[in-house]
Amino acid sequence: MTFWITSSIVLFFIVVISAYGPLFGLYGEMIHKEKGDDHK
Repeated sequence: MTFWITSSIVLFFIVVISAYGPLFGLYGEMIHKEKGDDHK
């Protein structure tokens, strides 16, 4: 049963990361712009 618990947790994290990945990316971009670190 431990395998199913671990796989469900991993699957949950994959869904959360794929859903909120772009959001965290935009948040990081905003922080970098506020600090003035524009490496583009």
